[in-house]
Amino acid sequence: MTALTTLYQTDQLIVTDYDCDHSPEGRNVEEASDKDELVFVLNGIYQKRSSDGSAILDPSQIAVFRKGQPFCITHPVEGGDRSIIVEFDPADLCVALDTEPDANGTVLHQLPATIVVTAPLILLLGQLCHGVRQAARDAFRIEETAYTLLDRVSDTVSRMRQSAPAVRVQKPCALDVAAVVSSRFREKLSISGIAQMLEVSPFHLCRSFHAATGMTIHRYITILRMSEAVHRLWNYRSNLTELALDLGYSSHSHFSSTFRHFFGITPTQLMTGSPTRLSDIERKLRGYESRLH
Repeated sequence: MTALTTLYQTDQLIVTDYDCDHSPEGRNVEEASDKDELVFVLNGIYQKRSSDGSAILDPSQIAVFRKGQPFCITHPVEGGDRSIIVEFDPADLCVALDTEPDANGTVLHQLPATIVVTAPLILLLGQLCHGVRQAARDAFRIEETAYTLLDRVSDTVSRMRQSAPAVRVQKPCALDVAAVVSSRFREKLSISGIAQMLEVSPFHLCRSFHAATGMTIHRYITILRMSEAVHRLWNYRSNLTELALDLGYSSHSHFSSTFRHFFGITPTQLMTGSPTRLSDIERKLRGYESRLH
């Protein structure tokens, strides 16, 4: 069963909450989107098969759904997934991506099937989700955040192309690791423990996952934890220790230290930041991220 809830809508921008509780046995039927969509996974994991190949989708990746392109979705583990779908006006997509619609009418034809999530993208998505769920919504700030998010997606794609990484194949071991970690990242995990669960050697585990995803398992766990932290932060404003422990950290200080290292700011600075302050944060992260590539 799936539930679609429109959180924000204008003629040029639609933000939708998508909640899917399909089990591994469910769905797996061919379907196609009737518009171009960027899908940001908040939690859960699924596998998308299309003419682009097979891709693992979770909070570490943005899914690109092109208008008219057939695809099939399967879930490797129980729990389904929850995502935010952002639809931009085609004219805005053309400007942001410096392209024109192809013969099928999609503007996203030059984008890869998945886009790597970065710290700025996680922060901006968190701000967007927080904004659209407020009782007294600030439409100006919501739309500015959404278009900044699109600009950052475009920048990320450009850097992905410039870095020209080796072709990454979604190997079975990588999917198995993602399936285990995505459902247990709040727990205290270890390389040897995951390897034992999957009946492979720790060396094979680390090498295969990095070859398939371009990141370490530790980085993957951190992305999942930080993504969830950003979306839950405002509900734990007065008790960050509870959030820290719930995400698998040993203490408030351990969580805050990881958060600051990942984003360049503390959880409190994010929650109390003014629009100007948040713009400063985004610029700071842009510079920090460029040094990582």
